[in-house]
Amino acid sequence: MAAPPSASTQPVTIVPATNEEEDIIVLSRITNDERPLKRVVRKFSAYAALAFPPAGLRELDTAPTTPEKSLDAREALLVELGSFGLHLRKAAMVCAAEARQVEEYHLEKARIEEERVALRRHIEQLKTTLEEAQVERAQKQEYDQFAERINQFPSRAERERMIAALENDIAVIREERNQQQRAMQEQRKAFVSVIGNLAELQTTMRERVSADSDEPPAPPTNAPPTAAPSPAPPPPLTAIDTDEREEGEADVSSDEAPLSATLNPRARQFIPRGGLPQPTRVLRSSASSTPAPQPTPPAEDDDIEMGEVAEPGRSPRNARGKRRLEELEEGEASELSELSELSD
Repeated sequence: MAAPPSASTQPVTIVPATNEEEDIIVLSRITNDERPLKRVVRKFSAYAALAFPPAGLRELDTAPTTPEKSLDAREALLVELGSFGLHLRKAAMVCAAEARQVEEYHLEKARIEEERVALRRHIEQLKTTLEEAQVERAQKQEYDQFAERINQFPSRAERERMIAALENDIAVIREERNQQQRAMQEQRKAFVSVIGNLAELQTTMRERVSADSDEPPAPPTNAPPTAAPSPAPPPPLTAIDTDEREEGEADVSSDEAPLSATLNPRARQFIPRGGLPQPTRVLRSSASSTPAPQPTPPAEDDDIEMGEVAEPGRSPRNARGKRRLEELEEGEASELSELSELSD
């Protein structure tokens, strides 16, 4: 008979589990199925109680124990042990499969990591290739622009032909310039010689005129001696007449008048010197052989217009010379003015 509980027994207080402990218990129960093990424990307890009952329980147990019950309990225990062993093998196979899956997972993870690294390298390579392609495209566009500009100009062969034609033209122009320079040099020399001859002829004519004017006139044989009308001296130029001259004009002397009015027809024949050219001698001889006409004094009113009054002391020849002086344009000179030498 069981002993009654003592009065000193204290109630047991159960401390509730925390959230972390509850999570661990639930996880362990999910992963570890304890029901087969509990059934084996119950079967083993029943078989042990039937086959080997305790001494105190034998006295209290009134029901008889038969060997059939013990055998049934033993068979049930063996069946439960076999079922538990099968469950253990199944769990072992599941663990092995899970281990293989874990290994495959690690392998797949390593492969994915390698692929990630390879893809990163490939992306970097593609990025570099893209940058090179962009640079090449920009260079190609710039090249196309330069090519378009170059194509606007003529080709090299055409340029060479143009340069050759220009060089030929330059050579022809240089040759023409040399020819023109030679021709100008010859013309300059000829012109210098002509100027020299003209200057010499002018000097000779002046000497001849001065010699004729210095010799006394010969008296006529039939006519009574009369004095030849001497030309009136030109009036002196005043400041007003000097100002009226244009720039570059020279003084006009009385030599511009006709020779018949200035030369003495009664002068003796002039014998030229040996230095005179032959054509001048022949011309002088022919002029002296023919009788010179008597000079007719010019009318005083030739240069006087209608309504004008002749100025006293002014000869018509001087008036004519002054009018001729006024008619000269800028840069002109008289017939007896000195010729300047031609500069090279």
